[in-house]
Amino acid sequence: KIRFETLYQNAPVMMQELDGRGRILSANKCWLDTMELTENEVIGQHIFRFLDQTSKYYAKAAISDLRRYGSVKNIQCRYQTPAHTIVDVVVSASMNVADRDNSVRVLLVSNELQAHHDLGSTLPAKIRANRCEYISS
Repeated sequence: KIRFETLYQNAPVMMQELDGRGRILSANKCWLDTMELTENEVIGQHIFRFLDQTSKYYAKAAISDLRRYGSVKNIQCRYQTPAHTIVDVVVSASMNVADRDNSVRVLLVSNELQAHHDLGSTLPAKIRANRCEYISS
C-alpha cells in the first residue's frame, strides 16, 4: 500500500480518486499543483466543480459508458483553476467496486495537452479540437 501511494502521489500525470457519486476522495501532487489547490480544498468536492461548462456536458455522456464497461478513454476536457486558468486534458477513467464495503471507486488519469504540445499533428483531430469531446475507443 505504501508503494502504491508513493507511485500515485509522485506520478507525472494528474490523478484523482472519486467515489461513486463523483466526489473527490484523493488527488495526487501533480493534479493539486496544476490546479493550484490544496488537498483540503478538493476533498469531498464534486469533480464537476473543476470542469468548464462544455466539459460537464461531455463528461456526463461518458459516465454511462464508464458504468457500462468499467472504463473509458480519451475524453478531452477542460479543467478550470480558481484563477480561471484553463487546463486542457485528455482523461481516462477506470471504475471498480471496493471489496470491503462494496463501494464504487473511480480512478481518473488526466494528461495535460499543453504538456504534450510536441505531439502536434500526431494527435487525432478530435483530441486537438478546441472543446471537450467524448471520443469512444
